[in-house]
Amino acid sequence: MEITDGVTYQQDLLTVGVYTEMTKLSNELKIQAFIHCGLCAEEFMINEHQGESPQSLKNYDVGWTKEGIQIWCVRHNVNIMHIDFEGHKHPANTTRKEPKK
Repeated sequence: MEITDGVTYQQDLLTVGVYTEMTKLSNELKIQAFIHCGLCAEEFMINEHQGESPQSLKNYDVGWTKEGIQIWCVRHNVNIMHIDFEGHKHPANTTRKEPKK
């Protein structure tokens, strides 16, 4: 990270040497609605996994695709969501806060 004139810049991870201005996106947990695999949710709803939470059941891969980003359920080997950015670039915050000790 580099700070110039009070503005924080972060090196673009895909293009070496290119810095982009960081947005004011938070690096704290701000999720308002969770995304779950429909098959995992079904199993949870019919109590196949008593004593577990939906969060403890999930096993997802998340990654970049040619079109955008995809979420994949490893447990069921199925697509959960594939988002097409339609060629547009979107702001992202890839920083993290230090874990509390």
